Amino acid sequence: MSQPEAFTRAISFNRSSRALGVLVRAAIRFTKVSARSSSHSSPVTLTGAVAPNMHSLRVYFYEVKSGGKLSLIGSSTLSSRSTWSFVHTFSRGTHYVIAKFFAHNGNAANQTGRVKIVRT
Repeated sequence: MSQPEAFTRAISFNRSSRALGVLVRAAIRFTKVSARSSSHSSPVTLTGAVAPNMHSLRVYFYEVKSGGKLSLIGSSTLSSRSTWSFVHTFSRGTHYVIAKFFAHNGNAANQTGRVKIVRT
């Protein structure tokens, strides 16, 4: 087989091939948890990011109750850089919070791990 013939065979393609979609799981994470004090009267600020960039979409925040039941406590819109900030005042005690991002445009939903918040 001559060199040009081998090259021609290597670049042939199948006309019946079809495009396949690829499912991408959006990665969501907390980047910072802060408050002026540990008092239950001091609001807690949760910040984070979603990748790939999903600006203008919403992130939802849930408190994890006993038995793993989720209670929605609020939401935040992603910035142009796909970051978010959420402020909430928690009652006294220990609270576990997760953030969830739901799928749009072919991306799978995802959630953060639990963040433990203790208020006095």
